[in-house]
Amino acid sequence: MLLKILSRFRSLKTYQKILSVLAVLFLLVILYLVPALLLVSKNEIKLAELERSYQEDNLCREDCLKKRLEITAALVDELKKRPDARLARRIKKYFFDSEVKRDFKNSLVVILQQALGSEAPPDYLIGYLDDQDSDPYIAAKIIAKFSPQSLSSVKSNQTSAGQLQYYFDILQSDSEYPLKIAAIRQISNNASTPGAYTLEQLKMISAWLLDDENSNKIKYHLIMLSGDYYSLFPEETLEVFRTIYWAAGSSNLSRALAADFLNRLEPDGGPDGANWEIVEVSPEEWADYYSD
Repeated sequence: MLLKILSRFRSLKTYQKILSVLAVLFLLVILYLVPALLLVSKNEIKLAELERSYQEDNLCREDCLKKRLEITAALVDELKKRPDARLARRIKKYFFDSEVKRDFKNSLVVILQQALGSEAPPDYLIGYLDDQDSDPYIAAKIIAKFSPQSLSSVKSNQTSAGQLQYYFDILQSDSEYPLKIAAIRQISNNASTPGAYTLEQLKMISAWLLDDENSNKIKYHLIMLSGDYYSLFPEETLEVFRTIYWAAGSSNLSRALAADFLNRLEPDGGPDGANWEIVEVSPEEWADYYSD
């Protein structure tokens, strides 16, 4: 049979041979694509549409944002119903694709958290935090969206303060800026949780504020975090602000932030009963404060 086909093919004219080859190639493509398309779910198509939105639209406005929210809601609903479906595997594939934009990967973290809950991150997200080559901004998003006990391989103390230790360990490590800022924000989010804040924590924050190894950008956020401790440890918190104000290594912005807290919280005023002087802060320092 095959010999007959080859014999007939040889007898064809050149243009007929070319058309025959093209026809065969076209048929093979069709045979490949049709089953593949039949296997792709509508939610996988939505996921691809969402990824394309992040690739093509850097300035996503009303209609774009509305569409993204609609797609996100549909994907979350699908994952809640079928957490082990092909969609979950497709999300993982996108997450580790080096060509995929950071903002889209962050949106995938949000989708996973909304679908699975903050106590059940996929194992690959936990592993991502331990990867030294991971994007710190994506790692920070994971820290922000999932609970510390679900992300830590170390069994944490189940008290409120014990659960915050995960974030304090990040601050004490050599983690990059985005992860430390995420940790500070998570600690601050627990300001109203009974038993979450301790005097020992405040002492650690005070030591980091005086540590030259920490950048001013980190210190600005630590000063703001210190203010959350005032209701529980008023005198100790005021002493932190006084120390920062008088520390020779403090930047003008650090001193200004500390002075602002002291003027609002200290009943007897500053030196000699007057307000604490708000030192002038350069535009460069303010730009550094507000930068990412």
